[in-house]
Amino acid sequence: MIEVELPDGRVVEFPEGTDQSTMRQAISKLMMRDRIAAAKAGTLEMRPGSAEAAAAANEQAMAQMVPEQTFGQGLVQGARDQNLALGLLSALPRGAAETLGAPGTIGDLLNTGAVNLANTLLGTDLKTTREITGQPSPVSGEAIRSALSSATGGATEYRVPGLLGDIVSTTGEFVGGGPSASGRNLALTALSGAASEGAGKATEGVSFLGVPLEPYARMAGAFGTSFLGSKPGAFVGDDETARMANVLREAGVDVTTGQGTGSQALMRMEGRLQATDEQLADFTAATMRQIGSNAKTALPENLAATQNAIVKRMDDAVAGVRIVPSKPQAQDAARVAKDYVDRVPAGQLTPRIRGISNEIKALSASNKDVTLSRLKEWRTDIGEFTVSPDPATRKAAHALRELIDDMTDQALTAAGRADDIAALAKAREEYRNFIGVRDAATRGASERGILSPTQLNQSMIRAQGRENYAVGNTTPMTDFTRSAAATLRPAPTVLPDGRRTISQALPAASAAAAASAGYGMGFDPLSLGMAAAGGAFIPAVGQFAVRSAPVQALLRDPMGTIAQTVRTVPGLLAQ
Repeated sequence: MIEVELPDGRVVEFPEGTDQSTMRQAISKLMMRDRIAAAKAGTLEMRPGSAEAAAAANEQAMAQMVPEQTFGQGLVQGARDQNLALGLLSALPRGAAETLGAPGTIGDLLNTGAVNLANTLLGTDLKTTREITGQPSPVSGEAIRSALSSATGGATEYRVPGLLGDIVSTTGEFVGGGPSASGRNLALTALSGAASEGAGKATEGVSFLGVPLEPYARMAGAFGTSFLGSKPGAFVGDDETARMANVLREAGVDVTTGQGTGSQALMRMEGRLQATDEQLADFTAATMRQIGSNAKTALPENLAATQNAIVKRMDDAVAGVRIVPSKPQAQDAARVAKDYVDRVPAGQLTPRIRGISNEIKALSASNKDVTLSRLKEWRTDIGEFTVSPDPATRKAAHALRELIDDMTDQALTAAGRADDIAALAKAREEYRNFIGVRDAATRGASERGILSPTQLNQSMIRAQGRENYAVGNTTPMTDFTRSAAATLRPAPTVLPDGRRTISQALPAASAAAAASAGYGMGFDPLSLGMAAAGGAFIPAVGQFAVRSAPVQALLRDPMGTIAQTVRTVPGLLAQ
């Protein structure tokens, strides 16, 4: 045991290995408790504003810091158990004070800098405002903290002793000084505080060329952690390019800042001249989700299962309802067929278009129901015609589809089946999207079930109608495919004048530069080869760095990234 004799003759015993800081803190608390007790007993005057009065006002908190046992192991345990929660709560207002007092603090710093500069350049002997008044600016963080301390009897200046206590206190100052509505930003600010304190402790007392490293290490820990913890968010801007990039991002397709902004120069710095396999896989999975499937690829078996599921939902929605074409609907069907015949040469007509129109007219004239099997047959045939290479056939198919949809909705409305109307509308949207996916899956390099954004976008245009696409009268997935086709469009590798882009020559140039440097240093042939190989790899390392989350966050939203870093400044000032 370690024995320490107090001024009143008492001896306090501490376990072997207890550090001096812990012993000092424990003894200080013990003596303060004795003074508070004496003041209460009337044997010690407790003047207003005295240390005893301030301590007495905070006695309950003090009691939580050190338990009733005052000697030996109990005292040490009380010091080690330290009330970390109280230390954190005490630190929060200190950080907040530095935020509120930032203008005054900055004013004091500018005043000091200006006076020192003038004295150095002009040889004057000017004094700073603080030197004249003996006080900091009344609106500075230091002044506000002092006022808080006086108002709380020193409670806001309480710091938990020990390394863990220091980390908790510093973290609290950072959190209090950098409030944010985002939970992630708040967590990052807290982590920056912990990193700053850790860096400060690691360099405490260390100097380089006579310059103490601790202040700079604390700043580096805070700023570095804040920056390295940044993640790219939404693309900033109200233009169409940013909107389309955010459509992809919200659908789960990660795009780089260069791709999202359309900057070919930045795409080359990122090494993203075209969509990656991972991006195309994410695009395909997002597409399948929009047709009601959890499958990741558009393989035949996945599409077949998806089609069956959609058709079942459509059949369930109209099951048991009596659908009879009205006379106006029959007349509309006849007009569609006539317009189609007038536009297409006789030898190129698709008889089924007129056939569906005639069936609608016949059912209307005989007041007969459209059977479920017939309705399913119409949907299948019309779905195929909407992606026909012939524009007139596609137009007629879209017109018939709208007519049949209206016919079904009217029947469900008359039957009072509002829920089925909503379910049918959702299933129809999925089926229309499905038609486009099915068409795209038969085109281009889709053998592995991975879809091309450009090819799918063209299929969606055919499936939903070019006229509808032009005016935005399509399903949301069509906008998704349009956004993907524009955002993931490959950048040219050859410039208009036939020159190769610089990204093509960078590996060779860096390899040559590394080999040249090695030759100048007298490398042997093997070492020269290794230097050249390493040099060729440098551009790839640079591209990887540009694609990293912190750099992408800075490129995508510079002000947001800087704002996150600025949140750590009040915490630094509070240290």
